[in-house]
Amino acid sequence: WRGISMNIFKGITLSLMTALLFAITATSASAASVTGAITFSADFDPTGGTGGLDDATGLNFLGDDFTVDGVTGSFLAEAISPGDTGSINDFTFAPFPVGGVTPLWAIGDFSFDLESVVIIGQGAGALGLAGTGTIHYDGIADYDDTYGTWTFTGNGSSGSLFNFSAGTTVVPLPAAAWLFGSALFGLVAAARRRQTA
Repeated sequence: WRGISMNIFKGITLSLMTALLFAITATSASAASVTGAITFSADFDPTGGTGGLDDATGLNFLGDDFTVDGVTGSFLAEAISPGDTGSINDFTFAPFPVGGVTPLWAIGDFSFDLESVVIIGQGAGALGLAGTGTIHYDGIADYDDTYGTWTFTGNGSSGSLFNFSAGTTVVPLPAAAWLFGSALFGLVAAARRRQTA
């Protein structure tokens, strides 16, 4: 009976180790994250309230486009250059729409879905917003959807500065896989010690 239990334990251990190997292989085969930053500017009008920045609840981007001021990382690698133009959608930030703004902006094969926004400063002469979301790439290169942040700074009644920075969230699967593998190794070692004793 003890031999049957050990054979079942070995079979389960082998199955779990095989599943672990597949999980590690699957994560190493994923595409690259979008990296770097893009900065751009455009004209805007505040919306809502009395028409000024101090009580604005939304932004209307004049012409619904922006001009790129600077790029690094994946944006540069995919031929986005200063002077290029992209599109940006008007949106309300107070209250922020359920479901976000999809996309907030797009240029070339990149687009950014705004999923959250907070007011970081609001007064008669300036408005500051910060948000998070996901950047997507639909071109030839293979990039994963990537978590990113977006900031908006505007002053006066028109004119603005935008900043988008791509960032990645660490998915701790490889660390979890190593921890799981170490635990399995410990169980096997303990079972062997018991068997020899």
